[in-house]
Amino acid sequence: MKIIALILLGLNLVACTSSPSQLKSSKQLDDMYISGGTEQYFLASLPHWINFSTWAKCQRDESVRYLNFSNISKSYALDYKQMIHIQHMWNRKMNAYTRSSGGSNVSLKDESFIFNNIYAQVVGGSSDFIVPTFKNISLIWIDPFIGQEKKLAKILQRDDILQGYPVVISNCLSSYEIEAFIQKYELENLGVKSLPAEMFSLYNDSIMPQREFTLYVNKILDKKNITLFGTYQPEQIKGVTKFIKIQ
Repeated sequence: MKIIALILLGLNLVACTSSPSQLKSSKQLDDMYISGGTEQYFLASLPHWINFSTWAKCQRDESVRYLNFSNISKSYALDYKQMIHIQHMWNRKMNAYTRSSGGSNVSLKDESFIFNNIYAQVVGGSSDFIVPTFKNISLIWIDPFIGQEKKLAKILQRDDILQGYPVVISNCLSSYEIEAFIQKYELENLGVKSLPAEMFSLYNDSIMPQREFTLYVNKILDKKNITLFGTYQPEQIKGVTKFIKIQ
């Protein structure tokens, strides 16, 4: 009873010290709604000037909101792959909203709703990245070819690459930026899929924090033969079966 009385007293104090117009402010209501909620599942946002990849040598034009895998794993029984898909889907949703709204921010209450909706989808077995049914995967690391899009378009049509299902991987570009490139060079007929910057993480597949952004592609492309094509083999792209050097 004492606890209930204290709660009621606290609510009365808020009502007395805030005007009706203040209480009806969407910002204040959202802050009350989100407190102790989904914000604990995200790492701090990076300012644009520091939003870059050291090993891929690029400044990202689009920001990525990275999940705090440690905190999520304490609340939910999720594995590495599921958390990667949640992070990927979250960023796609936020990116789509920002584009359609002219840069407006999503309210905190809506962020919480979207997060819970994505969580339910992933637990139910859905994700934005659909794993190809083909056994052999040609994984092409495209970051060294940023600014050389015509050359990259030709590389994606190489015979040795088309012996497997083409999947591009980038620690620099978002999924929407990669999709724009695929459309520009009319590569849709190849069925190219992407593992974009939104799928990298500062956690390994055992949910332990690490110093660099990595992606365990064998966890996403489960039970596949994965051949990585690149100018060299980055150690941040984990779980490949074979490497082929391209120039």
